[in-house]
Amino acid sequence: MGHPEISDRQREILLKTMELYISTGLPVGSHSLADEVDASSSTIRSELSCLESEGLLTHPHTSAGRVPTDAGYRYYVDALMSADPGEAVSFVTRQGFGNLDELLNGVSEDMSEVTRLLAVVAGPSALGDSLSRADYVALPGG
Repeated sequence: MGHPEISDRQREILLKTMELYISTGLPVGSHSLADEVDASSSTIRSELSCLESEGLLTHPHTSAGRVPTDAGYRYYVDALMSADPGEAVSFVTRQGFGNLDELLNGVSEDMSEVTRLLAVVAGPSALGDSLSRADYVALPGG
């Protein structure tokens, strides 16, 4: 399914709008997004207007924040499905974590962020075993 062409900043704003709306159930305003995105409220309002004209967002009335349309939800789901799991792995290895606990915590957080799912990471035992590999295992039924 083809999506409208939007800029990287518009994509970031759309995805953040979706996340905030899904977590709160409330229309999302530019001030809420300004805390999440590196842009001014006026820039965000302008980008929200563009996203609305593309049919990805709407707002219930003039003074309300934006809410996603069906097309906005489709864009969000497609973005989640196309996320590159390698992004999390490369992020973790660049961080240079000081110890194994920090590394495993980072892997878990990054896997959750990329997949938007719960991630459970089990490390080696406390007996001094070393970490030799990481496996990504899809659980049945999900």
